[in-house]
Amino acid sequence: MFIINLAVVIDNKQRQKIVIKVIIASGLTQAIYAIFLQYSGWEYSPLGFKIIDRANGSFVYHNHLAGYLVLCLSVAIGYMIGSLKGMRAKTNKARLASVIETMLSEKWILRIAIIIMVIALIMTRSRMGNSAFFVSLLVTSGLALLLMKRPPNTLKWLVASLIILDIAIVGAYFGVDKVKERLEATSFQSETRDDVVAASIPYIQDYWLTGSGAGTFGSTFQSYQLYSFGGYYDHAHNEYLQFLVEFGIAPSVLMFVMLVLFLLSSLMNVKKDKRFIYFTGCMAIIALMMHITVDFMLQAMPISLLLITILFFINNTQRSFNR
Repeated sequence: MFIINLAVVIDNKQRQKIVIKVIIASGLTQAIYAIFLQYSGWEYSPLGFKIIDRANGSFVYHNHLAGYLVLCLSVAIGYMIGSLKGMRAKTNKARLASVIETMLSEKWILRIAIIIMVIALIMTRSRMGNSAFFVSLLVTSGLALLLMKRPPNTLKWLVASLIILDIAIVGAYFGVDKVKERLEATSFQSETRDDVVAASIPYIQDYWLTGSGAGTFGSTFQSYQLYSFGGYYDHAHNEYLQFLVEFGIAPSVLMFVMLVLFLLSSLMNVKKDKRFIYFTGCMAIIALMMHITVDFMLQAMPISLLLITILFFINNTQRSFNR
């Protein structure tokens, strides 16, 4: 029903831009709320959640906030890149003028929104959330510069500012070192998520064809968990595994192939088209496919619906938004 509503309501470029701006505003609102709670000194948030040293905004789970912010950042960065000029400046003076023009235009408001969302992402202390964001940004930007026939003149400067300003300067103040410490402290000995995967092998063997049913991992896995390794797991913290054991091989492979096809489609269109949604698609899918290896991102409805919206835009941009 959500996809049908998207198809019926968002049928032109103007409405697409409205939804894109709403997505960016949503990510910015979550970021501001999460940052405010971290500095409020309160013990509990207005929603009744206990405030800890990891930002979670209105989400129960800090990694879900990280996943949501990564998708919103993909949209915001893609939208900003789509608004850059496509012609290369021929002289150093023209290049400098192009950069200054970009910095003094309305794009700086969007740039500030991106910085705020990056701050909130860092404050979640999410290892894979932060890793997925910066890896997907670097990979997608590199591919865009290689594949685009005439990449925007200021694209490399925007990417450089995202890395230098957001990580080295802003990140250093807001605790990127704590994320680094968590990454360095990560090991198979301290983590129990790999134990869940190992314990799920008999589960996979029993239900690989038809699956045990949607939402049954938490109850079914208990009979395969022969020893305790950190508490009750209601989710596998690995979407590839959870979809396989709950839905069976056919739907799981279909979902994986669908994501890969959308990714390839985005990459091919980045090569010949400057429209921002293809950059957004590449970055969002790469980040998501990384993050779901260690967390249950798609079990959170806001993240699933946002992903569906991005995939819808990728699929319909060429066909439906030309008028």
